[in-house]
Amino acid sequence: MSGVANVKQKNRYSSGLNFSRRIRPLNWKIGLDSLARYTSWFRGSTPYISAHRGKTFVVFLGGEALAHANLVNTVHDLALLNVLGVRVVLVHGGRPQLNEALTTSEFHDGRRITSAAQMRQIT
Repeated sequence: MSGVANVKQKNRYSSGLNFSRRIRPLNWKIGLDSLARYTSWFRGSTPYISAHRGKTFVVFLGGEALAHANLVNTVHDLALLNVLGVRVVLVHGGRPQLNEALTTSEFHDGRRITSAAQMRQIT
């Protein structure tokens, strides 16, 4: 049996993909103009990527952001920063979630004072 026959047999059982179909070029869906704009933007961002590699970004996500529908995109952006070599320190909030969990709260100068009993309630 030749090597070609073995390859065809492996492809037939591997992923279920039809390798005989013609692969469309990259510009099929997005268009050459969009591809050129994206390439230009990406090349223009290179100096900024290089300048921030190895730096530390402290990012605060408030409780509203944690409940927002766009949270998935924000997390992907933070992961991208990490892949590009930026150290990300994430500081999270939770005021809306605590307001919902704690019906009675005491505040001093805009800061919540949480009693021991309330801490047991929210942990």
